[in-house]
Amino acid sequence: MSSIRSIFNEKPIINRMTQGSIINGCVADAFPGEEVFGLIITPRCDVCHEGKVDSVHYLPVVPFERWFEVIARPKIKEIWKKNICSQLNDQFKSAKIGENVMDAGFTYDDLLKICNEKVKKDSSKEKIKGLLSSYFSKEEDDFNYYLLNGEVKDEKKHELIKYLSKLEGNSIAPYYLLEAWSDYGQEKHFVVLLREVHRIQFSIAMIIKSGVPESMLAELDLKYNDLFLTNDPNNFFWVQAEINSPFIEHIMQAFIYNFSRIGVDDRPGKTIDYLFNSVKNTIQ
Repeated sequence: MSSIRSIFNEKPIINRMTQGSIINGCVADAFPGEEVFGLIITPRCDVCHEGKVDSVHYLPVVPFERWFEVIARPKIKEIWKKNICSQLNDQFKSAKIGENVMDAGFTYDDLLKICNEKVKKDSSKEKIKGLLSSYFSKEEDDFNYYLLNGEVKDEKKHELIKYLSKLEGNSIAPYYLLEAWSDYGQEKHFVVLLREVHRIQFSIAMIIKSGVPESMLAELDLKYNDLFLTNDPNNFFWVQAEINSPFIEHIMQAFIYNFSRIGVDDRPGKTIDYLFNSVKNTIQ
């Protein structure tokens, strides 16, 4: 059994903000009208010394469940529909209707008519009708069934499992999976949005560092601050948690990767042939 990683500083965080601090009252572009957390990414030396920077920057941190519904679910559904499309093309090809029938722009009614009139085997007809129903349905029932039950014998081939495995391994470049801090329990997870940088004025960040009621914060000029106000007089802005080293450095490495990649032209298509010939000449 794997042990729980010591990601967070579990000591009380009093009047302290640094790179790796997590605050509440933040925003994220894909979640309008929702409060999310924010992970401070401004270097420690800049946060700790007044006058070095005008703004403190953060990355949005959203609950996994909301990230899945808003961001991951549509991506997985797109893959699922592409797989259904591929299956339908195979079925129509096997029935000798033609190749890549699904790429021809037919409507559901068109394809259903082709199936009824052209497909000979009853078993193939039923299979095609079921796939067409799933592909064109505007309801979520079939997709929900796929997500919850899968339709593949090998679990590792299930698109949901594959996508979550990539997230777990932090191999989806824009996102970083983060365990929850002690307030939420060990089974809870969050996702850091690595390509979305927001800012808070340094003076406002220092007020949040000490902890402040929203009612007091709302009296200040917040025009240049990416903060979410709830209009709840009992709401309180404060540092929720702090990520330990080397985990914060690992997150920063993933963040930097998103903005430091360099693209160049692909190699000539015959490069492998050239290399293979060189190997043959070396051996002979």
